[in-house]
Amino acid sequence: MSSLHTSDKRNRMVRVPRKNFFYFAIGALIGFLFSKSSYYERIFPVVKNNDSAQIKNATLFTVDAPKFSADDQLSHLAVQESEEEYEDRNENVVENEYEEKDDEENKNDELQHIQPAGASHFIAPKHNIQVYKMNRLTNRNQKCPYDSSDLAGQRKPLTGYLPKESELEEMMEKLGVVDGCYQPKDCKSMEKVAIIIPFKDREDHLAKWLFHMHQLLVRQRRHYCVIVAEPLGSGHFNKGSTMNAAVKEAVNDGFDCVILHDVDMLLENGQNIYQCQDQPVQLCPFIDKFNYKDHYGTEFGGVTMLTPEQYIKANGYSNLYWGWGKEDDDMNFRIKASGQVPKKPINYEAGRYTMIPHQHPWAFRNNKNTDKDSDLRFLSLINIGNNRYRYKYEGYNSLVYKITDRQNNVGYKKIMVDFRPLDILKATLEHANGESIIMNPYSIDDRGYLELKDTYICEKYGFASVMRWLHNWHASKTSAIDKCNWFPDFCVDVVQKGSPNGRSRTGIAIDFTLREVSQLISGATARKPGGCEPEAESPLVLHKHVYGEQRRLHVIENTLNDVSHQSFNMTLEYTNINGPAKGLYYRHALVWEGEPIRGVIHKELIPPLENQNIEAGKNEIINFNVTIDTPVPGWYTVLSKITDCIGQPMFEWRWAFRVTSGQKDLDDKKIVAADPSKIFKGDEWGLGISANVFKENLRKYYDLNQEG
Repeated sequence: MSSLHTSDKRNRMVRVPRKNFFYFAIGALIGFLFSKSSYYERIFPVVKNNDSAQIKNATLFTVDAPKFSADDQLSHLAVQESEEEYEDRNENVVENEYEEKDDEENKNDELQHIQPAGASHFIAPKHNIQVYKMNRLTNRNQKCPYDSSDLAGQRKPLTGYLPKESELEEMMEKLGVVDGCYQPKDCKSMEKVAIIIPFKDREDHLAKWLFHMHQLLVRQRRHYCVIVAEPLGSGHFNKGSTMNAAVKEAVNDGFDCVILHDVDMLLENGQNIYQCQDQPVQLCPFIDKFNYKDHYGTEFGGVTMLTPEQYIKANGYSNLYWGWGKEDDDMNFRIKASGQVPKKPINYEAGRYTMIPHQHPWAFRNNKNTDKDSDLRFLSLINIGNNRYRYKYEGYNSLVYKITDRQNNVGYKKIMVDFRPLDILKATLEHANGESIIMNPYSIDDRGYLELKDTYICEKYGFASVMRWLHNWHASKTSAIDKCNWFPDFCVDVVQKGSPNGRSRTGIAIDFTLREVSQLISGATARKPGGCEPEAESPLVLHKHVYGEQRRLHVIENTLNDVSHQSFNMTLEYTNINGPAKGLYYRHALVWEGEPIRGVIHKELIPPLENQNIEAGKNEIINFNVTIDTPVPGWYTVLSKITDCIGQPMFEWRWAFRVTSGQKDLDDKKIVAADPSKIFKGDEWGLGISANVFKENLRKYYDLNQEG
C-alpha cells in the first residue's frame, strides 16, 4: 500500500454521448414545467378559532405570492403601522371598537406596498422588497386574536435564496425581533412560545429558516423565541437528547408552549398558528416532498407542538436514537402510551410546508441507511423496539447534560448542550508488530489517498443513497479524485475495477468511480462466482485516509501476517463531562470480506456506579487488550464503540486491516473457499445486550430524577 496525494492538474474532459445531452434537456424541461406549476399559490380558507372548533367556508383574506426573476428578488415583511399611520387610520374610531369597512377598503388600507429605507443594502441592488403593513389593534389590553386578516396566506418559500447576515440584521430590526424573540405591542399574548430547532452543521438551512419564518410568525402576533440547540461532540447526531435538554431549559425559563421544529421545514401558510392546544399537535400534515399527502410515514415529526406538561407526561423523546430517523415514531408511541392523542392543527389545510432540499451527511445517518451490511446495532432490535417498557425510564427524566454556552444571535438564541458522559481525547490502537492507528478527533491527520491494490468496494456496499446518482459515472484517476474532493462530506473512496476491457482514452484509464461507504474486499471476493464484479482483474481503491475523523475508515497501512489471531493494545484518553456513572464498555463487531461474522466482543472497562457524583473535568486513561481471530487471509473491518450499560454510544470508530501470507494465489484460494459461517466462532451479530440485562440495567441505572 502506498500514499497518493491529490494533484492540482487540470481535469481531463470525458466525451459525453449525444443521447445524454438529449436526456438532460428533456429532464430540464420537465423539471422547469413542474417547478413552474407548483410555484403558484393555492389559497385556503381562514379557519377561525371558535373554542377549538373548525368552521368551514370562513371569510377568505388572501395575500398575493411574490413574483420573482433572476434580477428581481421579492420578499415580504410584516411591519407594524407607525403611530402617525395608526392615528390617521383611526381618527374617527373610538378605542375598543372596530370601524367597519368594505372589503376593497380593507385591502387598500392593510396592504401598502412600499420600498423601505435602506433597502438597497438590505438585499442586493436591483432587488426589491414588498412590505405588507399590519393593522394596529385598537385595544392593547385585549387578548391577541387567533386569526386575523394580517396573516400571510399561501406562498411557496424561496428555498434557493441564501440571505446574508446583514440582510437578516436589517430584517430583524424592521420586524421588531430582538435576540430571536418577538412580543406584540398592540395586544396581550396568552402564552410564551419556545420554537426549538435541534441543530448540527446546517448553517445555510438556518439562515433560510430565519429569513422566511420570522416574516410569517410576526404576523401571527405570538410572543415567541427561536432557540437553536446544538450538541457538542463530533459523533452521530442525537436529536432526542438535544430536544430533551432544550425543553428543560425552556421550562426553566417559563415558556408555556414548545414547538420542536426541524431546520429544513419552512411554513407555506401563515394561517397555521403556532399556539399550543389541549393535546400534542403535529403542525405539518402536508409536505411538498411527499406531494402534500397526509400520513407520509410519521404521525408526529417535522414540526410538533406541545405544552411542557404534555411533553413531560410522555417523558419526552428517547435518548437512544443516533443519526436520523425513527425517533419521531418512538415519540408518537410515548404520547399515546401516556394517555394523550396526537392531533393535527386547527387550521388543517394551512399545515403545508416546504422541505429545503438536502442530503444527510455521516452524522445524521442511522444504521438503516448508512451501511446496513456493515454497521452494528448495539441496541438490538428487540431492545430498541421495547418502547412499551423503556419509555418510563429513559427519556426526559433520565438525561444528564450541561449547558456550556448561551448566545444571542441575529434572529435566534443559541444554547450549546453537552450530554456526553465522556469526551474522548484520543484513542490509540497498536498491533503487536508495532503498526498503529491514532484516532484523535481534535487533531485531524489528513494523509491524502492511500493506494490499496487488489482491493475493491462493491457498488451494493458503496453507497448510502446520497451519491447513488454517480454510480455509473466514470473518469480518469485525476478527475475522480477531484470529484471526490468536491463532495468532502460524502465521498470516501475512489475505486477502479481494473478490467482488461475497461474504458480508456489515449492510453489513460477512465474507469475510476466514487464510493460513499468504505467496505473493503479483496479482488478474489469480487471475482468469485456470485461476486459483485467478475471483471475486477486488478482492482484498486484510493482510500481517503484521514486519521481523527470518526466518519472515516481508519486503515492500518501495512499488511499483517497470516496467523490465527491478531493482538492489539488500545489506550483511551478521556475527560469526564457528565461522568461514566452508567458504566463504560468496549464493544466491537467484525466484517470479513464484506460479510458480518461471529466474534462480537463485550468488554467491561468501568462497572456502573450507584454514586452519580463523578468529578467533572478530570482526565483519565484506560488501557486494555483486544484479540481478534483471523483464521483466513483477507480484509477485516472492525466496528468499535465505547458504550454504557445499555449500549448507549459515547464514542465510535471504524478501522480495518489486511491479513496476508505474502502469496497472492494461495490467499485467493483460501478466501474463495472459506465459509464464514463455519470458520468464525463467537457471538453473532444482533445479540448485543440481552433483553433481560437491558431491562435490569435500564431500571437500575436509568430510573433517576423522575418527576411525579
